Amino acid sequence: MNKIFYLLMLLLAICPLKADSQSLALRYVYSGGSISYLGLPDYPPFSYYDEKNYHSVFLKPLYDFTNKRHIEFGLFLDNKRTIKNLKEELLFTDTCQNQLFIGAYAETKMFNKLRLLYPAVISNPLHIITLPDTNAKISSTADLQNLKGAAIKTEYFSDFVMRKIEPLKLYYAETPYDAYERLFTGDVDYIIGGLYYNKIEASKLGIEQYLSYSKKPVFTIPVFLAVCPKMPRLREFEKTMKAEMSKPEFLESIKSSILKTVNDELEKNVGIVPPSFAQKVIEGPSQEELKAIEEEKLKKEQQLEEKKLEEAQKLDNILKGM
Repeated sequence: MNKIFYLLMLLLAICPLKADSQSLALRYVYSGGSISYLGLPDYPPFSYYDEKNYHSVFLKPLYDFTNKRHIEFGLFLDNKRTIKNLKEELLFTDTCQNQLFIGAYAETKMFNKLRLLYPAVISNPLHIITLPDTNAKISSTADLQNLKGAAIKTEYFSDFVMRKIEPLKLYYAETPYDAYERLFTGDVDYIIGGLYYNKIEASKLGIEQYLSYSKKPVFTIPVFLAVCPKMPRLREFEKTMKAEMSKPEFLESIKSSILKTVNDELEKNVGIVPPSFAQKVIEGPSQEELKAIEEEKLKKEQQLEEKKLEEAQKLDNILKGM
């Protein structure tokens, strides 16, 4: 009997210890240590460099997260220099010299070696960008088949989007300037591109207010944070970051940062004189062009009137039996 009593007491003593250890495991979060980051270069507002610093809409919530957990967090530097080449950035992250990469896309070859952190908090909306007169001609993506389109090489699309737009036979402009010049001069009818990126890039040329954007995005690309798959304590970091990114305040911080970055850039670029290729659209047709348009209109009206008289004469002859 005593043996049974002692056994029961032992079980009662062990159970709370086991429960406490489980509770501690559930409460354990990634903390301490150091994490470096890199991201898509020159792709505002998601991540970009200016003369001195690197910026990203993710940085404020990431710094808040790392500060709370006493994690040393900063931009990765190679031999005390900033890395601004995407190929190099991915190589440093693939090999875990850098741990965190900002702005990766799912199922996209260039990011295949990275481990994405779910959920994707934000997306990159791609819109159809046109001049106002052309906008009315496009009511669905099917209309794009009969028009000439372009995209900008300095934008980053997912492999899924690249497959979807391949049938459109787009012209890939080397720079935003090249793409907008072709749009304003009529060489292309539309540009497929990111709403935020194109608003910023067009404002730098003083032409943003003269562009029209489709009411809804034609594609939305989820934008991920990604890490090296061999990162130390990877599972702990993933679990902690997933919980953090699921908080509404994390999303709201990023949304606010996007709007602020775009609005700040638009305000900063107010008053920039548009390039010469945009003048015709901005100023409208010249007096000579207006005169030519009016003459062409009168000519067509005269031809139509002559055709009506000719048809009326034919009908009159038929009625007279001629």
